[in-house]
Amino acid sequence: METALEHKLRNLKKRELRLQQLKTDKESGALKLDSKQIEALSKLDEVKLQIASIEDLQKVNAKQMKDFKKALKTYERQLIKTLKDARSQNSTPSELTESVQSQTPDDLLGKKEEVEGVKENVAVVTILKKEIVKEEVLV
Repeated sequence: METALEHKLRNLKKRELRLQQLKTDKESGALKLDSKQIEALSKLDEVKLQIASIEDLQKVNAKQMKDFKKALKTYERQLIKTLKDARSQNSTPSELTESVQSQTPDDLLGKKEEVEGVKENVAVVTILKKEIVKEEVLV
């Protein structure tokens, strides 16, 4: 998802530069714009808003990845500790398996709400991507 956001941001910044160049050419009188160019120029503010939105999404995505990696590391440490404890108690392999299978990252970390928040953010990103694709088709 990170590379998709970077790609989208790069393309939007290119579009913003083209639209700003059109605006300066129009203001200087060096270029007479046709109707499509005028319509595209009217969407300059929307492009700037999309750029800001994608930059915010990148920050949220980076934070969520950091939190996910931290939770995963905690889960792995807890799992290793559980296995070591079970081995030290001379448990059978089936008891070890049951012990490990009974634990999930949500149980260990109490992160169910955060997981749901990630799902909501993914849904928002998907919606924004669809809107951006529609905008690109129009421009």
